[in-house]
Amino acid sequence: MLDGVDVTLYVPEQPPELVYKYGNLSEGACKPGYAAAKMTAIYPKFSKPASMFLDQNFKRLSKVSNYLPPFGFKTQDRIIDAILSSTKNFGLGKELDNLICKRCIVVGNGGILSNKSLGSRIDEYDVVVRLNEAPVSGYTRDVGTKTTMRITYPEGAIQKPERYEKDSLFVFSAFKPLDFKWLRQMVFREKLVRPYAF
Repeated sequence: MLDGVDVTLYVPEQPPELVYKYGNLSEGACKPGYAAAKMTAIYPKFSKPASMFLDQNFKRLSKVSNYLPPFGFKTQDRIIDAILSSTKNFGLGKELDNLICKRCIVVGNGGILSNKSLGSRIDEYDVVVRLNEAPVSGYTRDVGTKTTMRITYPEGAIQKPERYEKDSLFVFSAFKPLDFKWLRQMVFREKLVRPYAF
């Protein structure tokens, strides 16, 4: 009460300019099939020929077998066979694979989220994708705590295993034949050889 007048002070969770810019973050109904329909409208020849991740049936993707990395996996068949034979799961995990619609967000590394306090909004998504060494610890107020998958390539990979989120997927993105060798060395705990002996 101020001079006999009731005063209610409203402090928004975020500054008005952020509410305007990011207010629709994670709002709206999930629309199963929306992304595929949108892609078909943009690219009429679009089809979903493959699952999200390689599995042991990867050789059925005959076109990508004709191209060298990063456009395919020509010359890498044996390494991929060896890695996939020791892989137990080929999806996002039972809980997420069973969702009819998955709301996804990709959280980048550029610092644009600094001091935006969007962490709790980011954590509302079903799938939170982070890239390379994007930090979480110490920045959770801005970037959230959830990591469903971390997509990386050898030079961008986190070097300390304890810094990986225990419940997230490590998604490997290969750009060159040497990247497949690096992955094999990591999976089978072989000694890393140059140029990946960081």
